[in-house]
Amino acid sequence: MHKNWGVFIVFYDRFKLLADNRGISVHKATQDIGLSNSAATKWKNKGATPDSSTLMKISTYFEITIDELLDNEIKKDAPEGAPVKSIERELAEDFSVLSPEGQKNARDYLRFLKQQENKS
Repeated sequence: MHKNWGVFIVFYDRFKLLADNRGISVHKATQDIGLSNSAATKWKNKGATPDSSTLMKISTYFEITIDELLDNEIKKDAPEGAPVKSIERELAEDFSVLSPEGQKNARDYLRFLKQQENKS
C-alpha cells in the first residue's frame, strides 16, 4: 500500500462530504466545477489528488479555503453558503502557485502564527 494512501481517501471523502452538505452528488459538484466525471473517480479509486489549480476551483466552489479543504475541517459556525473573504481567496491564489515544498513551508508558517496567537 502506498504510504500516503490514507491522505488520498481523506481528500475524496472530504469532497463527498462537502457535496453532501450542499445536497448534491459528487457527479453534480464535479460538473459544476468544470471537472470531468473521471476526476473524482481517480481521487477515490486510484489515489490521485487534484493539482493546485483544481484545488483552487474546488475551494472557490465550496466557498472554503484550500487549507480547510485539505485540513478536513468544516467550520460548523459558518452559515451555509458563507462567502470566502477576499483575503482568503487571495491567499489561496498565492498558495496555489507555490511548489509542493513552498506549500508545506507556508502551511507550517501559518500554523506557527496560529499557535502564537493562541498563546496571547
